[in-house]
Amino acid sequence: MKIDKLIKENLQGQDRIEIVKKMGYQSPKRGIESLNYFLSKGSLDFLTQEMYDFKYTKDQFFEKLCEVLEIDKELIERTRQKIKEITAEKRAYEYAYIYVNTNFIRTTEPIFVLAFMESKRRIRLNADDFLFKSDKEVLNKISKIVKNHYRKTGGELFMWGKIKNMSTATKTEKAMYLTQTAI
Repeated sequence: MKIDKLIKENLQGQDRIEIVKKMGYQSPKRGIESLNYFLSKGSLDFLTQEMYDFKYTKDQFFEKLCEVLEIDKELIERTRQKIKEITAEKRAYEYAYIYVNTNFIRTTEPIFVLAFMESKRRIRLNADDFLFKSDKEVLNKISKIVKNHYRKTGGELFMWGKIKNMSTATKTEKAMYLTQTAI
């Protein structure tokens, strides 16, 4: 993000101990650790993960660092807004998967084996692959995943049987049902 580059530029040639003292840290060691953690993650990852260093929360740390480095408040707010948008979009696909239906009917299989093998009927989707994509792009990406899976498995899942159809499951309205002919 633009603000990450600006922060790194503003830190160039400055004593980091002085920076963290200006931020209000009594112990420069803890402040330096938090600053290094921020620099290693970048604002997007830093602000979307949990963090507390006994002085600041992640948001407070980000704001105080930007204040000490005299970064424009409007840029800070735009960055926060962009991160909120990305987080909301990621959340929509957080637990997204493609369910592979085989119309399996249990006969003599032990329950613990079925539970262990259940993951073979779900194809996890990486949320980052779907961020800010149109419905058409999402469907194309899912279609490629389904075709690749079908090709790899030969249209059959061990123990579960022949693949009859697949469907997506997401937290949003973006869901579709894929029949065998579509595969």
